[in-house]
Amino acid sequence: MYPVGSCAFGRWPHVPSPDPVFKYSNGFPSNSKIEVMHTCCDDIRNGFWMYLAIGSGISIDLGNTMVFADHQAALSALGLDAWNTEDFSQMVIKARERGWDTIQFTHRCEGTYKYEVLDVRTTSMPTATGPCPTSSAKYHSGWKGLLESPGV
Repeated sequence: MYPVGSCAFGRWPHVPSPDPVFKYSNGFPSNSKIEVMHTCCDDIRNGFWMYLAIGSGISIDLGNTMVFADHQAALSALGLDAWNTEDFSQMVIKARERGWDTIQFTHRCEGTYKYEVLDVRTTSMPTATGPCPTSSAKYHSGWKGLLESPGV
């Protein structure tokens, strides 16, 4: 399912080049529901980051989505410094301005390839009583993501 092989963290383009092809190399179309797991960076300025996690039982409706191989390609497409990966707030702001709800990174290089999803619709931080941030996103749980999750 995921691309096989290691990649050189911090190098672009990845080595070896081109990136490996796998089932989801081209991303998912807008308005698809995909299963994810939360990864990090609970800061609404930098979005809500997830990994594709088929079988997790937690899904998100991607809404209007864009697909890129990695962060540098998205930053460049938005007219930003492709190597400014310390602060993604400008990427989130510009993506929102363009009407994007999510950004998919099909070949995120973190020593090995990962499939990241960035939700830029996040409007508040997670709280102690809820696992997910307030968002216009539609998070779901259950078989094929058909059940609304009461906690999100």
